[in-house]
Amino acid sequence: MKPVHGTSDLICISCNNIEKGEISSTTKIKIKPEKGKGVIEDKDIFADYDFLCSKCGHNKAQAIIRAPHVSDEDDPVYFRCGKCGHTKQVAKKVT
Repeated sequence: MKPVHGTSDLICISCNNIEKGEISSTTKIKIKPEKGKGVIEDKDIFADYDFLCSKCGHNKAQAIIRAPHVSDEDDPVYFRCGKCGHTKQVAKKVT
């Protein structure tokens, strides 16, 4: 039941039945925070390798290792900037 504005009547929130009465106690309803807001500040949380981006100068990048096109080649390794998303292929393997 919730109070009807400006009167001493109470209204049921499910069936809209109106009754005369008084408020004996009040409870504040907590508003749930929106998911995804203010939790992560970084654009890419997987950017944990030290790598200087040639586009924006950010010093952290995510290492991406892909399968080779031919089985006797090395795995191609890419670094994606954690700030601007610029991707660069490197020739060496990440250890």
